[in-house]
Amino acid sequence: MKTNKKMLRAVHVLGGLGLFALGCTPSAKERSLEANPPAGHVGAVDQAVSNLTPNWPMNWVATQRKGVGIADPIGDTQGGARSSRDLVGDATHATAFVQSDANNLFFRIRLATDPQTSPGSGELTPYGWGCEVLTDDNPQTYEFIVAADGIVSPERVSFFKNTVQTGKGLDDPADKADEPALANYAALTDTVDGKAHARIIADAGTSIGNPGGKNAYIDMAVDRADLIAAGITATTKFAVVCGSSSSAQSLSADILSIDANRLLSVVQSDKMLCTNTGCVFDLDTDAVGIPDEVEGDTDNDGVKDKLDLDSDNDGIPDAIETAIDTDKDGKPDSATSTRMAMASRMASRATRTRTGTRSRTSAISTRTATRSRTTTRPDPIPGTPSTPT
Repeated sequence: MKTNKKMLRAVHVLGGLGLFALGCTPSAKERSLEANPPAGHVGAVDQAVSNLTPNWPMNWVATQRKGVGIADPIGDTQGGARSSRDLVGDATHATAFVQSDANNLFFRIRLATDPQTSPGSGELTPYGWGCEVLTDDNPQTYEFIVAADGIVSPERVSFFKNTVQTGKGLDDPADKADEPALANYAALTDTVDGKAHARIIADAGTSIGNPGGKNAYIDMAVDRADLIAAGITATTKFAVVCGSSSSAQSLSADILSIDANRLLSVVQSDKMLCTNTGCVFDLDTDAVGIPDEVEGDTDNDGVKDKLDLDSDNDGIPDAIETAIDTDKDGKPDSATSTRMAMASRMASRATRTRTGTRSRTSAISTRTATRSRTTTRPDPIPGTPSTPT
């Protein structure tokens, strides 16, 4: 039996209050994972001892895209509907949330069903759930991921950095984060100090995609000290992409999106600031005084329409599409006017050329006629002697 086996197993965690039962025998899942650790992991991995017990938020901020809460279709994941990997939400019930305080950054995801192996077991099914964090200006890469890992034993919440694009690479949330993790915390239970960094809310108050059943929340926390060490401070603006997976180092099962689109540059949230007093969405990310939703990004390429030379990405520059075309010839007036001006100048030049040619021809004819009159002598009158030359 492994020396760091879980001796304490949560029966239920709700709203930050827990009831616990003592168990001395490893579960079938623990025995299986001990004998056959998942790919990418060598044996059991000890969680780090956090100095802080997360003070779970009472109020959450729904993630949004273009100023609107993000929903997710039913059954758009591996395992289909009524799966613990299926993110759900609708127009009035957001799918993902964030919050922060002086000690932690928090993430919450609404799932179709409870992700525990059985209700109140305190053990996660062998999958991953998390949110990727995008901190730079490249919308096609994510820089960090925070995820609850139900695959390793003991289960944990991990904080990874992503600096090298591997596998599918750019613009793909399935791009695998770097190893090792920047930080690991206990997940639903902690045999060391009780400072678990994940919890399950078995009743999310909705039953989207689960008629007759209940949706659940999975909450995750990462310590602010670890965020700061990684370069994420209270002044760092970032976007998120949340989802589920078969690992904690990427998102590959269900990606939070209103449709089937899975591109990072399309599905990422609006940027936000998460300070010591909470999270707020940055409504003017380029600080020009115009809200992002007003500026718009029609083709979702991460470049605001006002800065995008082809905002709808149809291959026709906006300068041509938005130009005035009075004569309806399919070309902007500026171009038409330029062509007309050039044509006018050419016509004028041609006229001057023709006029000059006629004038020169006339002058030549006149000079020729004059020379002719000057050098031609009349024939002598018959009977008159010729004048000697």
